[in-house]
Amino acid sequence: MFGRKQLFEDCVELAPAFGILDETPTKLTLALGETHPNTSRSAGEPGQTVDIENVEHMGQFVHQLTQEQMKRVQAAASQAYQQQQASLQQQQQDQQKADDVDAMDR
Repeated sequence: MFGRKQLFEDCVELAPAFGILDETPTKLTLALGETHPNTSRSAGEPGQTVDIENVEHMGQFVHQLTQEQMKRVQAAASQAYQQQQASLQQQQQDQQKADDVDAMDR
């Protein structure tokens, strides 16, 4: 949950909720390398984590992850395209050889 604690902490009506929230850490800790719903570590292992300081930090973090993912997707797409082109070129060469053999047989 993101919010400006200072803005609401003096509100009497919210005092019970803030009492509960104050018992827990106030920073969001993310486990790096994990995606929902899969977890590659056991519950007792902390793994590599990053603490998110505030909403702006979360935005920067998400932007960075998005850029890294885009680079991986683009690299994979480029590799798949190159493999497809090589396969098509091989098929064309094979077809040309078959056509040449057919022409010789006539």
